[in-house]
Amino acid sequence: MSQQLITELNLACDEINHLIVITPDAGVRAGLQEKRSELLQLLDDEIMQQVSESSQEFSDALSALRESTSRAQEARRELEEDAAKIEKAAETVEKVADVLAKLGQVVTLV
Repeated sequence: MSQQLITELNLACDEINHLIVITPDAGVRAGLQEKRSELLQLLDDEIMQQVSESSQEFSDALSALRESTSRAQEARRELEEDAAKIEKAAETVEKVADVLAKLGQVVTLV
């Protein structure tokens, strides 16, 4: 309804404006001006409704983006922690390999 209604209300206001210009009778012009005011109020209300809906959609999207960013940051922290654990495990494996190599040297000497 929204954009189509706004377009139709604008067209109706344009037509009434044209009628106001070409109508010689002051009473008829006053009635047309009153109707135009009513249509303009409807147009204003519809535009404000659209702004409100768009604002809510934007707010919802922004909240979703913040939540997604937060989850991505948490996942990154977890990956960094995992990488640190893997690095520590690799150092431990190197130390164990060095110890085994030294044991191997001791065994060959014996």
